[in-house]
Amino acid sequence: MARIEPNSTEVKSVSFDSSGQYLAICTRNHQVMIWDAMSDDYFDTCTANLDGHTQDVKRVLFHPNREMLVSASYDDTIRIWRDEGDDYECAQTLRSHTSTVWDVAFNDEGDRIVSCSDDKSVIVWEPIDKVELDGWQVACTAQGVSDFPLYSVDWQKGKIIVSGGDDCIRIFEVQTRPAEDGGGIRLEKVDEKDSAHAGDVNCVRFSPVDTGVFCSVGDDKVVRLWSV
Repeated sequence: MARIEPNSTEVKSVSFDSSGQYLAICTRNHQVMIWDAMSDDYFDTCTANLDGHTQDVKRVLFHPNREMLVSASYDDTIRIWRDEGDDYECAQTLRSHTSTVWDVAFNDEGDRIVSCSDDKSVIVWEPIDKVELDGWQVACTAQGVSDFPLYSVDWQKGKIIVSGGDDCIRIFEVQTRPAEDGGGIRLEKVDEKDSAHAGDVNCVRFSPVDTGVFCSVGDDKVVRLWSV
């Protein structure tokens, strides 16, 4: 149907927006680009070039129902981009990770983001303004999740799955802290699938149809299906 060659460097990630009209692409040359699927020749028009990251961009992800895009980078940051009519602009840069941010995911409601990093941590972010989704800040952090970098994360129905540079998949539950403990949320590990793959587990994703079902892929050339 179409072939897109945005530049001469590696393309790292893609994401459709909820309408299916726009496709975000990120590359190794620090760029995020948005392409229009409804153009005359199908993806022949790049509608926006989003500059701001200073190193490779590893992941792009559109919000499930807003005109908002999230990108994660080798520069240790996450950027929140918003459609301002004529172009997407960087609304905020999130800086709490101390090494490459490999992956991000929204919760089902789209009012929280989870990220994982080379620094072996998982961070949940939430906005101060939950209506406009402005003022994103750290809601909770799980440090030292693994002895190896964390490459992939996904979120569904209060469960977060994480994988990385070992053979393990970890499952966390997002729990509400009691008021006497200061309130807020915390991540509680509820399961750990050791030897899930014979090597790095590069990606984990929940099924959008079957709640609690997810798949994983690894360096061992295997795709596996799991149930939480």
